[in-house]
Amino acid sequence: MKKLFQLTLIILTVILWGCQDELTVQTTSNGAKDMSALKVSPDFDWSTAKTIEITITGLPTLSNVEAVKSTLTIKGEDKLFYSGFHAINEDLALKLVVPSNETKIQLKFGSIEKEATIENNKVTFSFIPTITDEK
Repeated sequence: MKKLFQLTLIILTVILWGCQDELTVQTTSNGAKDMSALKVSPDFDWSTAKTIEITITGLPTLSNVEAVKSTLTIKGEDKLFYSGFHAINEDLALKLVVPSNETKIQLKFGSIEKEATIENNKVTFSFIPTITDEK
């Protein structure tokens, strides 16, 4: 008897579930029949990426001293954009393609970590330490 009740309940649930009205989605049309008929502002940028220039100033070393070499990584919020083996005394200029919404770039060289803001599609890093007068 209990199994018959459960079976009846399941069958009724399936029937009632199947009787629900389907959702209808209304769309509006601007009358365009294909992509060429669409009107887009001339200022609209279709690009989802931008090219940025990164300039890295190396730390000058004496000519008889071997420069420290390590892996240099450049990344954005969630993605690695560049990884390469470099000496700390080398200047470097790179052009990288990054997502348009990227506003900051992080650089890591060994234990050195720096962050900079992208301004006018340019970023500058320097391994030369800033010295402040402390009195």
